Amino acid sequence: MKFVNIEHHCRFEFEGGGFCKEPREGEALFCFFHDSNLPKHTPEMRERISQAIQAKKRLEGAHLEGVDLSRANLESAWLVRAHLDKANLERAHLEGARLYGASFRDANLFNANLRGANLKECDMEGANLLEVKLDRAKILGVHWGKHGMVQSELEGRHLEYTGDFRKAKVKFREAEEIYRNICLHLTAAGLLSEVGTFFYREMVSRRKQKPFFSVDRVSSKMIDILCGYGEKTFRVFLSAFGVVLAFSLIYFFAGLRYAEKIVAYDRGQSASQNLHEYFLSFYFSLVTFTTLGYGDIIPMHVTRLIAGIEAFFGAFMIAFFVLVFSRKLTR
Repeated sequence: MKFVNIEHHCRFEFEGGGFCKEPREGEALFCFFHDSNLPKHTPEMRERISQAIQAKKRLEGAHLEGVDLSRANLESAWLVRAHLDKANLERAHLEGARLYGASFRDANLFNANLRGANLKECDMEGANLLEVKLDRAKILGVHWGKHGMVQSELEGRHLEYTGDFRKAKVKFREAEEIYRNICLHLTAAGLLSEVGTFFYREMVSRRKQKPFFSVDRVSSKMIDILCGYGEKTFRVFLSAFGVVLAFSLIYFFAGLRYAEKIVAYDRGQSASQNLHEYFLSFYFSLVTFTTLGYGDIIPMHVTRLIAGIEAFFGAFMIAFFVLVFSRKLTR
């Protein structure tokens, strides 16, 4: 920000060049809109801000922290990089507004109308985004929340941690609705690479509404671990490796047949010999999982049933990986 010695005029310089033409507020260096130290909570100040926006004044970089503009008509407002942290914009009309780079941290945007607004690079962390209308809005690069989580989910997690499961369920239901709305508008905007993040968070929020240890919640958690609801392909690799590793340990202690020799852990063998036996068990587990079945090592007794179970897991997980990968690729 640069300063010029212009008497009686605001010293705020716009990013693209030029200075704010509003008069200074008293002895301050900035005008009413750009003075960060001036509170704007009274009804008179709300009316002054609303009139300035309706008059199409350029309020780029304006400090409007905590202002109550609920239900206000702010259509086509010029609020590029404005500071609207903790502002109340419930049901406000911001259709077609220029909000590029604006900060809405902890703001209340419940049911706000942002149709056609430019929200690129906006900071929405901590904002209430329930029922916000985003049709045709430009939402590239919006920061929706910490770790991609909206405020409702964060509040739900806190309530769940403190044991208030009834209120937590309400918050998770809100979060699910918000994520679904974001996914819908990201898809409409062609930002398909970002859809997966919010679809994943939507599914997590849906899972957390179910009772602890219920079949639905446990099975949903298993799908999350296995593949992140189809959004985390690397988890399929990790899950597959975990299955191969687990079955290899079973074979190592239960025993396999290799030619005329039994492959198994033997306390009487040296560590290097047992390590060699384990590598053979791991090899057998790997070829069984992938259903290659070379036949050089064969199961015996109980390991026959175990090998059949692993082959089933392997066929399922390989098919599942192809499905998940294809889904990500075609998106």
